[in-house]
Amino acid sequence: MEMEKNLILTCDTGTTGCKCTIFNPKGEALFSVRRGYSTQYPHPNWAEQDPDVILAAMYDGIRELLTQFNPQRIACVGLSGTMNGCIPVDESGKALYPNIIHSDSRTEAQVAEILNLISFEDFYRLTGNRADTHYTLPKILWLKENQPDVYRRARWFLNIKDYLYGCMTGRFGYTDYSDASLTIALDINKREWATDLLKELKVDAATMPTILKGHDVRGKITREVYRQTGLIPGTPVAIGGGDGACTTRGSGVSEPGSAYCYIGSSAWVAQLLDHPLLDPKARIFNWLDMNGEDYHVCGTVQCGAAAFDWCLKNLLGSGGQSADISIVENMARQIAPGAEGVLFLPTLMGWRTPYWDPNTRGCLMLRGHRLRAERLRRGHGGVRRAGALADAHRRRGPQRPVARHDRLHFRHHHPGAPHPRRDHLPGRGHRRGRGRGPVQQLHRRRRDGHGPLHPPRQPPVAGGLPQGLRHLRRHLQPHPSAEQPHRGAVTAAIPR
Repeated sequence: MEMEKNLILTCDTGTTGCKCTIFNPKGEALFSVRRGYSTQYPHPNWAEQDPDVILAAMYDGIRELLTQFNPQRIACVGLSGTMNGCIPVDESGKALYPNIIHSDSRTEAQVAEILNLISFEDFYRLTGNRADTHYTLPKILWLKENQPDVYRRARWFLNIKDYLYGCMTGRFGYTDYSDASLTIALDINKREWATDLLKELKVDAATMPTILKGHDVRGKITREVYRQTGLIPGTPVAIGGGDGACTTRGSGVSEPGSAYCYIGSSAWVAQLLDHPLLDPKARIFNWLDMNGEDYHVCGTVQCGAAAFDWCLKNLLGSGGQSADISIVENMARQIAPGAEGVLFLPTLMGWRTPYWDPNTRGCLMLRGHRLRAERLRRGHGGVRRAGALADAHRRRGPQRPVARHDRLHFRHHHPGAPHPRRDHLPGRGHRRGRGRGPVQQLHRRRRDGHGPLHPPRQPPVAGGLPQGLRHLRRHLQPHPSAEQPHRGAVTAAIPR
């Protein structure tokens, strides 16, 4: 008798590790494993990862999952991963150079080259994004100028989840709309590659991957992947989406006008709309949803929980090891908000929204007493303040600079953007203190400062069930509760 296929496997490749999770048809996480990996920083402003190390980590996680579940029950596989990367691969799919990841900002000269061909304003209107060092297109130009042999041999330039998709299915050269958007080589209005721009930059448009909707499942698990992981050959694989798009859907945002805040290694505030939203000062940016129809408008902070991790290791740890998180959180709770005057600016890898300066660096100002606890409290506060700036600029528009009171409430919204109906708080940084740490306490207050919000429910697995995978339920055999909506996002109403 054939076994019922009633499980979905997702693989989410973040900045610091890959999380592999088994979901049931209701979107409930049944089992999850995580495999970590490192980032290399060979020069100032550089940040690279080995895509084959990430592939091995994913395969190892899948193997452990399949010790708990029969692979015959896996109906489909879905992928998500960090955005803004650049992996050159050859015709066979071999990676020719490390992934130049989202936090890398080595490409100032290439950004200037782009802006010599097209004005800053026209570029923003074309792509919905700034010409900025963190995106894929200037990284392609950097490879062209600094690694000419790699560039010559490259058949496609991919993001990490697209590389993993190719390795699992043998179908290299594909991506989804969300990752395509943040290459900044996509015409955000036509929803296709900006071929005229690429031609002017002398980049072959054929090296850009074919764009699919996130729920496309034409890729199938190969026999080689079966030998590596135990997944059944022929199991459908969805191309999935970038981590920003998947986090939006996993947090419970499904209707235009809804918004959420994410605190992970990086942090951002985003809103789902049915049209791109262009700020006259280009402080916010846009990308297409996995479905190729809706748009995400976003303001982001480069260092979120990554700044907190830095504090744990470099300020509070010893012997190269990070301090114990539970002990440190208890230390922070003993210090009143304000950290007795200790100040921390968490711009450890440059600043994005609203200032967009890759050369901004972090700063810790101390007063010389009781430093360990105050540092941690201010580490929380610095990330919170940076996120507040991103959100305020997303909503406010160009009329006035952000005032100090914007750290707790944001009543002025961007012209043309509806007031968010719900505030969603997913992410690794949010879950660290189990809902009781300083960051969580801040977000559970009402934005007008009068009384608490409803206490948060248990947060989902990072990223939740990617929206694209909801379309994959048609691959599941009938289940009595298969049509129940996915729940579990941390939500709270925002007063008007």
